[in-house]
Amino acid sequence: MEGSLFNDATAPCFDVEPYRATCEQFAIDVNPSTCYGERDGQNNANKRIKDQIVGKLGEFGACLYLRSKGWSVEYPDTNIYSSHEKNWSHDLLGKIAVKSQDTDSENKYGRSWVFQRSDTIHKNKETIVIFTSVNLTENKVFIRATRRVKDLIFEEMKLPQLRNTKQAVYWNNLNLEREVK
Repeated sequence: MEGSLFNDATAPCFDVEPYRATCEQFAIDVNPSTCYGERDGQNNANKRIKDQIVGKLGEFGACLYLRSKGWSVEYPDTNIYSSHEKNWSHDLLGKIAVKSQDTDSENKYGRSWVFQRSDTIHKNKETIVIFTSVNLTENKVFIRATRRVKDLIFEEMKLPQLRNTKQAVYWNNLNLEREVK
């Protein structure tokens, strides 16, 4: 997969409205089974549910993007696992991860994507990350960039209360000189 960086005018856009109800149900079902509040400082249940919806819609958008490029990829997993069965592996094809940000958050904080400091994604530097923006109002997913983990610059979060558990990749640091080959 070629590395890409898309501006607002050229970003591939995918309608994810057909998957919205599935993602919402997944977020509601998975929320009680997670330990997000303890793990990452996010104690707001509504925010956790919204984040789950955004993440899963981003995965569906990335799946549609890969399919449009001729990749044979299955739809994202929406199964709920017990805490000891949870799978934090890559989102698609076992070697592609998806990171998503909703457009409201982009407008408030700037375009960026959040990683848990404990994410297993850091272990395999060849993993490809597809970065998406999710517009919940219009049910659209925009593909913003693809990069290998080894080419990412991880930085401190803007919100101090999240700095111990999370880090971010900021849009301004995704430059074209580090394309996925």
